[in-house]
Amino acid sequence: MGRIPLEIKALPRIREIDLQANNLQGLIPSTFRDLSQLTELNLEANLLVGNPFSTLIGATNLRRLRLSFNNFAGRLPDNLDSLDKLRELWIAGNLFRGTIPTVIGNIDSLGKFFLATYSWRKIRLLLVPFVAYT
Repeated sequence: MGRIPLEIKALPRIREIDLQANNLQGLIPSTFRDLSQLTELNLEANLLVGNPFSTLIGATNLRRLRLSFNNFAGRLPDNLDSLDKLRELWIAGNLFRGTIPTVIGNIDSLGKFFLATYSWRKIRLLLVPFVAYT
């Protein structure tokens, strides 16, 4: 078990990070918001905690964000639509709570949104335009 290496911040032009199933724990480092070229991030199947969006909301070039099967918690932010290039958002198998913000419907590029295994109080998926990508 380990943490996400802080040395990633020394790679400001990195475009893809895949750390799936590495037994990583702890928080996503705040320096991830400075990775302005990052388009794909896969942190699935680890032991990460906290609210990932407090860090990742600044990574505005993200197209694929895979966070499923961790211990992330909290609410989805009301400014989730600032990730306006997002095509895929995978958050299944975490501890998120609350409602899904309606602003998610403002992300025109969002084609895949996986949130299975939740007990959301109020799901407003009917407000979200989804398109299947292949």
